[in-house]
Amino acid sequence: MSGVRGGVRDTGFGIRSAGMRKSVDSAGWRDAIIIFEEGRGYMAREYVENRDGGYYVIGSRVSLESVIFLFLDGASPETIVDEFPTLSLEQVYGAITFYLADRAKIDAYLTESEGLWEDARQNQSPIPSALRERLERARRELTSRA
Repeated sequence: MSGVRGGVRDTGFGIRSAGMRKSVDSAGWRDAIIIFEEGRGYMAREYVENRDGGYYVIGSRVSLESVIFLFLDGASPETIVDEFPTLSLEQVYGAITFYLADRAKIDAYLTESEGLWEDARQNQSPIPSALRERLERARRELTSRA
């Protein structure tokens, strides 16, 4: 039930329209912020969160790096959705917008992240020779059948 109280319009959703911001925490609108100015409603959603020291698309296990590296390689948002079918086109555009809004900061994060992955690759222990031989034998058998 909406109404006007003391010059502040109550929208009926627990959100006031006198230029105030309030987070909405209901199904389907997690992390949404609704902003009302001069009686007009504008909605802004958040698409990326910092979780466990990394950036992820909200509501998914897809990292921001996964989306942005494809984007930087020239993939369209539609192609990125094809690569990550758990993401909506809206989420992909939101992730790209998040990146573009603070490109210097996210580029530094991506560079640091790449460095950590490279360190991990260089420091991994080699595959034991017996396992390597079995894998190579299996690969040869598969390619000889094709």
